[in-house]
Amino acid sequence: SQDVYDHTIHHNIPDDAKDIPEEFKEIAMTTTAAPRSKKRAGERNGGKQKKRRLENVPDIPRMNREPPEGFDIYTADPNQQLKAMPNFPRGHKFQLSNEVCCKVARWCKTVGIPFDEFWNWCQMKDGSENRKKKYENYWGRSSYPIATNYLNRNLILCYNKNIFKSKVITQLSGMMKNV
Repeated sequence: SQDVYDHTIHHNIPDDAKDIPEEFKEIAMTTTAAPRSKKRAGERNGGKQKKRRLENVPDIPRMNREPPEGFDIYTADPNQQLKAMPNFPRGHKFQLSNEVCCKVARWCKTVGIPFDEFWNWCQMKDGSENRKKKYENYWGRSSYPIATNYLNRNLILCYNKNIFKSKVITQLSGMMKNV
């Protein structure tokens, strides 16, 4: 429409514009990646609905533990971060899931920690040979990097607010008390 007061979807489309033939509309509607309805998506997946994954949701619960003695989250290198990350044995209420362990493996590979050091951390949960083979296989196949701050985010969830106190601040506060 050429009417200047027309602010609909047809605004600024010439009156002599050609429409897409019906057969092409049909092809365009059937080749889109997004399903038209949940029912149709279920038919394609054998009746199963695909579970949507929420992003930016913590992988682990808040544990509210005291940080390790002398650990400084601001200056810790990747090896210190990995050692500070708790990994409880099976059956513990804060046992880490397989998904979290795989993400930690990807993080280790991304920051340059060798598999043996990762396995030393990972075997705290379960050190069976089958599990080691599974993670060696995963280590060899995984090439998808993960954010280098992934473990820091998890460490913040594991420990209480004292994790933000650096050695320098602790030393300064101790000096101020003595003055």
